[in-house]
Amino acid sequence: MMEIGVPSRMRISRSGISAAPLADFLEVDETQMQPLLQPLVGLRRRLFGGGIAVDRLHLVRNQRLFAPAALADAAYHRAAWDLRPFPFSDETWEHLQAECPDPLCRHRQGWHHTLGVEVCDLCGEPLAIAGASLVPETDRDALRAAIGLFHHDPAKRAVSAASLPDWLRAVDPGDVLDLIVALAGVCDPSIRCRTAKRALQIGAAAERVSAAVAVSWRLLEDWPVSFERLAAERCGRRPTRFGDGNGGATMDFLLLGDLVGTPAFLAAVAGAEIARLRGEAHQTGIEMVNAGGLRGLKPTDLACARRAGIIPTVFAVSGDRPVPLLHRETVETLSRRFVETTPIDVAAVGFGCTVHGIEQLIESGLLGADDHLHMPLTGGNVRLPIASVRDLAEAVSRCSRPSEPGWVRFGRASCAIGGMRKPYGLIVQGMLSGNLPFHLAAGPGPLLERVSVPSATFTAMLGLEPTTSGSRERNRAELVTKSDAMTELNLHVRDATTVLAQWPTSKGAPAVPVPWLEDMCHRFITALEVSARLGVHGLSAISLLRSADIVPERQHLYDRAIVQRLVVGWPVGIRVSN
Repeated sequence: MMEIGVPSRMRISRSGISAAPLADFLEVDETQMQPLLQPLVGLRRRLFGGGIAVDRLHLVRNQRLFAPAALADAAYHRAAWDLRPFPFSDETWEHLQAECPDPLCRHRQGWHHTLGVEVCDLCGEPLAIAGASLVPETDRDALRAAIGLFHHDPAKRAVSAASLPDWLRAVDPGDVLDLIVALAGVCDPSIRCRTAKRALQIGAAAERVSAAVAVSWRLLEDWPVSFERLAAERCGRRPTRFGDGNGGATMDFLLLGDLVGTPAFLAAVAGAEIARLRGEAHQTGIEMVNAGGLRGLKPTDLACARRAGIIPTVFAVSGDRPVPLLHRETVETLSRRFVETTPIDVAAVGFGCTVHGIEQLIESGLLGADDHLHMPLTGGNVRLPIASVRDLAEAVSRCSRPSEPGWVRFGRASCAIGGMRKPYGLIVQGMLSGNLPFHLAAGPGPLLERVSVPSATFTAMLGLEPTTSGSRERNRAELVTKSDAMTELNLHVRDATTVLAQWPTSKGAPAVPVPWLEDMCHRFITALEVSARLGVHGLSAISLLRSADIVPERQHLYDRAIVQRLVVGWPVGIRVSN
């Protein structure tokens, strides 16, 4: 019953409300009032405006929520504001408020004592002056469709239902709301009720609820693919061995069918999905231990690749336990790629050059790196298609010409190149174009070690600028092996041990920093380079340096600027860059 207490202040009885007295007081037909009282339909549902039966868990009954700007436009309470999953106004996109805007009052609005829905129950402050955060524009389309499913106008409900998949369009909106709320708790576990986990927590932040409901609606639009993708992403990052990576929310949803009191439709959807994840998902995915048995793939590398998102995670269920599987097709493709590729250092050995030489060939487009094998799977090493390396070797072989008197081995001639790292990209381009004549001897062994060239050709090449696209700079190594450093510095093996002693290695692993190496190439010259450049024996080169009173600045290393200035016949002004 509604009684008049103090002037202009109404007190509504907390029990015994019926449609007849209210209709009589408001002078309207009783049939108009009956649906607005939210009568019980069955044990758990109440009839919401428009004749939709909604679970009582999803209704706000003990407080009065409001949107300030909407009240300013029209001072009446919208029925949709009573739906807990939609704490916003679809007119102004404000998040709903419950407290008086007066900082000295802050009274939470209710229904039993009111001065009018547009003012505070306690102090009479206009609620329209309250501030409210806004729903992000990126969520509004999804939320407009979701809340439209509960509009009193059947035509607008039909528009919202049209955006759902066929299997959901004919479902009662109240059942769809159960599913939306349960999925919102999966999207953001912090808003779930701690006991009834298919419901929202009372007092959950409106911003978090609306954001989760927007994601939930999008999941329904592409069900079940989008849900399984979300579950896989969360599970793929799980910090513990047996969790679902989502605070248990994913598995709680899937096991709703086993709980007493779960609405029939919600239980059926959850049950069908967990059955699919127990069966079909294991055909799409592969266990980590089984994937590690494929050629070239290690379980530890696969785990890193999965966490990095390189290998998609397939969410599966074994019994009642979540299992993050690896996408079978992706793993099998990666395994085939391993068989068809070779590490860059192995390619360098087979080609007879440094790793930096292979990097140059990649940059110039003569070799192709494999972009499908990402760094977590390759230990940070670049891999090249074996077919690409073979094709380049065959192309070089076709350009070979008969050897001529005075030609020398490539390794000897390349020692004449100093002051920089060896321009293998430029050299191979010259070989293929015919600008650099060469002879390739038949037989086994690294390709360039079987090549002979005119000794004068390399000196002529020093005036050229190698051209590179620079598009693969990210693949250049930051460390090189001692073997490569020895080649770049033109050192004898017996001298390299002393010069590179400060960089200890393990099993031939890269240890020499590239900046240090480039600085050494620029500053120093060796007797081996002098002998190759002048075409004399190594001992003669040392004697020549001694006769000019040039002594090593470091062991086996001479100051390049002094040598270029004093040694007769030495070309000055080398301008080559890598």
